[in-house]
Amino acid sequence: MRLGYTNVIRYPAGYIAWREHYPDLQVCETRSHRLQPGQYFPPCVLTAADRTNDFAYLGLQQESANFFLADVAAEFVLLKYYGEHCHQCVQEVEQYSRLFSMLRNDPELGQRLKMIGIGVGDNQRSVLRFKRSHQVPYPLLPDERQLMFESVGAGEIPLLYLVRILPDARVEVVQYHEGGLEDVDGLFALIKKAVTD
Repeated sequence: MRLGYTNVIRYPAGYIAWREHYPDLQVCETRSHRLQPGQYFPPCVLTAADRTNDFAYLGLQQESANFFLADVAAEFVLLKYYGEHCHQCVQEVEQYSRLFSMLRNDPELGQRLKMIGIGVGDNQRSVLRFKRSHQVPYPLLPDERQLMFESVGAGEIPLLYLVRILPDARVEVVQYHEGGLEDVDGLFALIKKAVTD
């Protein structure tokens, strides 16, 4: 049976040894505290809402619309948690669209970093509606059951995570920002420093 995943890692010593060797790398689970820099992002399954365009941008080629963050063809991923009915998230759409353009057009970041929006509590239909009505240029993915959100400690949106995809497919948290976006240029500078250092 083919599930469409391309990044399958077999651990020779088996699952129990894998859990002991990577204690921070567990399947998506609810956390009671915010996921911090240096910790590992849980391997949650993501689903592309617009498979053709999202896969082209993220460099994915599997048959299924499902994938892991570690499958993304980039060294870093910027995750923007938002909600369709979050007033602040709606107000900041233009700012994040501008940030996306800055990241994509930067010669040092363009190929190394991808940006993804995670619709907290939103289904595929609402994600596509939000993308179309607000002309969001980066992929938006549904998190209807809020697994992605709860696995980083939930809390409040908007929420931003910068993660690094390691060679062994672990996804390490580099930095996060909770709350509103006050300075796009300042955030861009922080992200660029974190990626290029």
